[in-house]
Amino acid sequence: MKRLIVVSVCSAALLAGQGVAAQAAQPTPTPVTQTGAVCDKSGATVVKGLTAFTDELDKAGAAATSGDLANADKSVKQSGTLLIQLSGDLRNDVKDAQNAELKKAVEDVAKEMEIQGGNLHGNGLASLLSYSSKKIEDLSNRVDEICTKQAE
Repeated sequence: MKRLIVVSVCSAALLAGQGVAAQAAQPTPTPVTQTGAVCDKSGATVVKGLTAFTDELDKAGAAATSGDLANADKSVKQSGTLLIQLSGDLRNDVKDAQNAELKKAVEDVAKEMEIQGGNLHGNGLASLLSYSSKKIEDLSNRVDEICTKQAE
């Protein structure tokens, strides 16, 4: 469980890119179309969403450790719902983006989050054995490359 949480947090850091902390406190104009602003907004969205996701998995771990498998299952399913919501939030962040490459890369991340979230939501505890954030991380690396290139 700890490995899963560490990997998920690493995914957040990869997708967040540079400057999220500085930009998160500043309001962003709507709609966000410029690549740098889209990178910052989607990065902040990922940090917030994956924090909620990992918090829910922590609840699942605590419940399972105490022998409360029903609540552990419920929390795993809720973590899946949160991952699905995060995928929708990411799609919303890039819907007006001018950079088609960035839009596609974020859409790929969102699609994989939706798939993984659907599995967690639908199968609960049983799905943790097959859950892997590797593909999300790999896809997030592409987003990070685009955002880093834009910042140079």
